[in-house]
Amino acid sequence: MYEAASHYVIGALRCPRCHCHRDGQNIFIYRAATADQLTVDFCVDVSVPFAPMGAVVPLETPHGVAAMTTHYGDYGRLGEANAAILAWCRANDRLRAGPSWEAIFTTLSAQARSMRRPVTRSTIARTWSFNRPMRTTAVSLLAVLGGLLGPRHLPAQVRGVYPLGMSAVNSGVTPPSGWSYINQFLYYSRSKSLGPSGEVLATGQQAVLLDMNTVAWVSRQTHALGGAYVSATATLPIAANSLTSDVLGPVSGGSGFGDSFFQPLILAWRLTRLDSRVALGFLAPTGRYTAGRNDNVGSGYWTWVASTGQTAYLTRNRATALSAFLMYEVHGTQEGTGIHPGQNLNLDYSVTQQFRLGNDLQLQVGPVGYALWQTTARTGPDLTPEQIAARYRVYGLGLACNLSLPARQVSTGIKVVDEFGGRSTYEGVALQISVAIHF
Repeated sequence: MYEAASHYVIGALRCPRCHCHRDGQNIFIYRAATADQLTVDFCVDVSVPFAPMGAVVPLETPHGVAAMTTHYGDYGRLGEANAAILAWCRANDRLRAGPSWEAIFTTLSAQARSMRRPVTRSTIARTWSFNRPMRTTAVSLLAVLGGLLGPRHLPAQVRGVYPLGMSAVNSGVTPPSGWSYINQFLYYSRSKSLGPSGEVLATGQQAVLLDMNTVAWVSRQTHALGGAYVSATATLPIAANSLTSDVLGPVSGGSGFGDSFFQPLILAWRLTRLDSRVALGFLAPTGRYTAGRNDNVGSGYWTWVASTGQTAYLTRNRATALSAFLMYEVHGTQEGTGIHPGQNLNLDYSVTQQFRLGNDLQLQVGPVGYALWQTTARTGPDLTPEQIAARYRVYGLGLACNLSLPARQVSTGIKVVDEFGGRSTYEGVALQISVAIHF
């Protein structure tokens, strides 16, 4: 495969229309990775830009801060160089933030020969930048030498702060007047890291577990604002998260008290065929966060939100319901990094049917879904153009089931959602279990 790609590219460079010549080295740029295959750009360094020639197109190597080393000798031992780089990344708490590449030199100058070092004494975190266009074509190869590194206090932003799907069922319904307690166990398990075009960048396991404890207060019906009910909530979460790469092994993880969420103002209306509510709230950075650590639980920034939930009843007995929930997040600047995360829009929705199973037992089932879109760019120091241009998004579809005991004012529910269509984010499945009690 190497020889076929080499002959194809070098043959194109000899074309009279190319007007360029080779300039010293062959370069492999490793793109998407799966369990059994890598997608690789085979490149030949050239002296000047050139116009595309069929499958042969100009390309620039990645640029930025990189971990690198030099391997001398048998190509079959290249894995030792790769292992040295990955070991340094783990020891120094650095996350890979982009593609990997290797440059192959078949001959060495006297100066280069004098600089030979064992592969275990790697030159690390050197700025590695090629700016000259190079020719590339995609082939499948198996060796990896280096990788772009993001500063360890700048993990890629892949989601907003709202736990998707949490309000998909009965989105417009407000608890009865008085006090209520809602506990929600939310588990998100994601196995793929996706690029801006949906390509698989890496595989592994990213898990987020949230134990959400919410206390809600609802007033009696008022005579103002069309008979609105005034409400407020406070949510105190216990959170745990972990990130494990199939290549790097354990990358990060932490647990403890998370960021707290407050909605000091909720207005709700209860009509014959519609339940509706609007709310203003904020997420306070009460979870542990220190720039540069890999065991953070909180986000390190404030978030302000505006949301609305609607539940329309399609039948007179209110048994068939269509629900939708929208939340827009406005993020502050992250402490210790100066990064301002991009804003995002969340959508939860469901269509449910309720069945009476007894005098005091009701079953509600139906499909649920959610969607997430990043709407503005992430900004701040040390961000690459690619990080600024990235816009995460993801969709999910699944099933929900609720059981309620109206006389006892207790309800419980479960949702299972499978994610798809992700861009610049992790993708996987979600499990959510809830219990609500009214006092």
